[in-house]
Amino acid sequence: MEMVADLRTLEDILAVSRRFGVTSLAYGLPDDRIEICFAETTRAGVDGLTTEPPAAAEVLAAVETPGLFQPQIDELPRAVSKGDILAFLVAGPVRNTLTAPCDGTITEQLAEPDSLLGWGDPAFKIVT
Repeated sequence: MEMVADLRTLEDILAVSRRFGVTSLAYGLPDDRIEICFAETTRAGVDGLTTEPPAAAEVLAAVETPGLFQPQIDELPRAVSKGDILAFLVAGPVRNTLTAPCDGTITEQLAEPDSLLGWGDPAFKIVT
């Protein structure tokens, strides 16, 4: 059986999954199951069916495209707003951005400058 998916739909699923703290998604397992794993820090919010993170939650800003990590944050801690540019990911002539997934304060940079990061690798820790 051939499966065809709309890329925009997959991006939407990825964005919603990250918002709820999904750390892994497996499909096509025996018995046609889908397995979803959640980060422990967000499990309570998902179990309670809330869309807002709990007070003072830690959120990881993870990269969505692979590339060489070029942070744009110079001093920590630093307050950020959702959508602020945190870093660039450079792959050849392409330069993608890593933006803040939420309002909060960046407390830690988790990746070294100029290191190669892959899809889903955490780059910053943000406290909301």
